[in-house]
Amino acid sequence: MKKLLLPKNILTQLLVVGMVMTFGSINAQLQQGFTPRYSETLNGDFTMIANNVLSRHATNDYNGTGSNHDFDDNVFVDIDSDPTTFNSSSANLANPAPSNSCLTIERVFLYWSAADKEYEVDGGGNIQAGNGGAEPSWNYNEIKMMLPGSSTYDATLTADEVIYRGRDTHFVNDPYICVKDITSWVQGLADPFGTYQVANVKATEGRLLGHDGGIVGTSGGWQIVFVYQSPTLPQKNITLFDGYAHITATENNFDVTFNGFQTVPNGRVKANMVIGSFEGDRGISQDQLLIFNTNGVWEPLTTPMRHADNFFNSSITTEGTDFLNRTPASTNTLGFDASLFDLRNNGNRLITNNQTSAVVRMTSNQETYGLYLLGMAVEVWEPSLNQLDLYATSSDENPRAGETIQIYLDVANTGNDNIRNLNFTTTIPQKWSLFP
Repeated sequence: MKKLLLPKNILTQLLVVGMVMTFGSINAQLQQGFTPRYSETLNGDFTMIANNVLSRHATNDYNGTGSNHDFDDNVFVDIDSDPTTFNSSSANLANPAPSNSCLTIERVFLYWSAADKEYEVDGGGNIQAGNGGAEPSWNYNEIKMMLPGSSTYDATLTADEVIYRGRDTHFVNDPYICVKDITSWVQGLADPFGTYQVANVKATEGRLLGHDGGIVGTSGGWQIVFVYQSPTLPQKNITLFDGYAHITATENNFDVTFNGFQTVPNGRVKANMVIGSFEGDRGISQDQLLIFNTNGVWEPLTTPMRHADNFFNSSITTEGTDFLNRTPASTNTLGFDASLFDLRNNGNRLITNNQTSAVVRMTSNQETYGLYLLGMAVEVWEPSLNQLDLYATSSDENPRAGETIQIYLDVANTGNDNIRNLNFTTTIPQKWSLFP
């Protein structure tokens, strides 16, 4: 806190520097280029929930070690008794900052994705894809959603955008990715925390053969990303990219550049990430998520549940542990990956002070997987002025013309760095009291 002595005619001039986000991605085999879905700097962070829609049993958890292409009889997860749904699963959103009384939800994005290759029958009448039944008669770009506090599905939602659909070009396993902004739905709730249930995510059951005849494996699920804010939280630059990159042993090294921020000038740089993908196998390794570190080397990212050489491993994880606050709570989600994790940035070796961009890379020399979501939240440098308190002192509450009055301005910098070159200007009206 600093007390300034100002003359009666005060000039107030505040220089505010705005940060602009720019984006870049480099890759030759993209099916749909990654573009920013959301980009803001605010006092807050993001969190996520997710669940898969294909498993070994309709309602039970699957915690085995098998990979999604190991089975030819995978079934839809279906936890409800609603005859209008062919699959359904749920996940619970907990308050990410329970001690913060001022937290509000800023934006919410719902993604759903799956391998959705057409059911085919060979010359002998044998089903080549599908579990011996008919393909669900349902629009792939629609889902049913049940919000916290509801006991029935609130609505059938249509995607705001189909990010990619493989059936249009008969691509490998015909993947698709849809996204819906559900901010208004969530903000309209009396309490946004609780159970979110999603149904009718179109996908292929049983086994799945690619268009080249190879066994690919079934996979699919949904994911909700919540951006939240509070004036008492650190300021972060939050960026969400979405698109579709099909990473293989021969087509890999997909890069995404995050830029337009400036990290804190001193101390540890804190950042976290969110990812969404499918077709990553539990038992196939050599798939990696890398970052170009401060020594100019591509360094594999890891978490306690995601090893450096098998990052995309058919799991739903948050903060380095299995996210089990969902139904069913399978630890092996058979090809579907969703994760929220902190960067393990010891010694600022991944991102350092005063850094203005970061590049991450998806690669593989054995495994195949499809990435549709990549986001980063990085704590940024920014001074911030709190409320300005202007007041005066006088022995007389009705000063006479020509009398000199001392006027004070209290300034509090609540940001994470020093303020430089700060000036104030204002004009005091002829009839305006500085006294309570």
